[in-house]
Amino acid sequence: MGNGNAEENAQDRQAAFKGALTGKHLPVLTLDNKWYRLLNKTGSVPLKETEDALNQLLKRQGKLNTESKDIRNLKKKLMRRNSRAKTVS
Repeated sequence: MGNGNAEENAQDRQAAFKGALTGKHLPVLTLDNKWYRLLNKTGSVPLKETEDALNQLLKRQGKLNTESKDIRNLKKKLMRRNSRAKTVS
């Protein structure tokens, strides 16, 4: 009986957080200096492992974004070259 009430409270808190954060731009935690101060106080190993995994994903996202931008630029360059070749022919 008490467990159901705790679940309801957790759901209420989660709904309140979601409502408060809707439309807000929040930094990724591992890029926020406050995160490191909190992590140093707790010293939690599971948090450190999660942080490392998140940082690896962010690094991969950055590489993929750069690669995608390079591909788009190359496509534009090739399309311009192709359109010029057609006008010359």
